[in-house]
Parts: sequence; structure tokens; C-alpha cells
Amino acid sequence: MFRAVLMADNERQIRYTNEGVDLPTVYTNNIEVAVSTWDVRLRLGQIQELINDKELSVKNVLTVYMSLEHAKILVDRLSESLRKWDVMNAEIQARKP
Repeated sequence: MFRAVLMADNERQIRYTNEGVDLPTVYTNNIEVAVSTWDVRLRLGQIQELINDKELSVKNVLTVYMSLEHAKILVDRLSESLRKWDVMNAEIQARKP
């Protein structure tokens, strides 16, 4: 599998391969974000049940750590992709936490 993307910092072409690697697939409908001086942590989870009006039970399924620079690129790319989706479809009405 070959997919090329352009990095925001230096316009370098990157070749992604998955040969011999069984990459995990994770579904998430809950995310916790923590930022430190050096990196960003994304803890992905799945909502299990509504305990009461103000409390959810969440099962953590994956934690991702990345540099601040990569987090910034992720935010920019994700924002751009969602803006394009909103233009082509109906705007996503996301609830603020």
C-alpha cells in the first residue's frame, strides 16, 4: 500500500507501508487530552454506560503520545478535513464537553 502526504513543515513526501505488520484498529467515542511541556497524550476510550445524568463509564482502549509539533499538524490536518466534510455534507453539530 502506498499513500503520499505532504508534511506541513517541509513539504516532504512520505511513503507509508504496512507489509508484515498487523496494525490495530480502534474505535473511540471518548477522548481525554493532556498536554505537557514536551508532549501530548491522547487517551482514547469507549463509553460503556451512562451511570447517571452527570457520570459516564468509559473503558480506555488506547493511549497515544506525540510531540507538540506532531499534535499541531494533527489538529491542522483534522480541522481541514472536517471543514471539507462540512462543505460536502451537512455541518457536524458537535457537543462541547
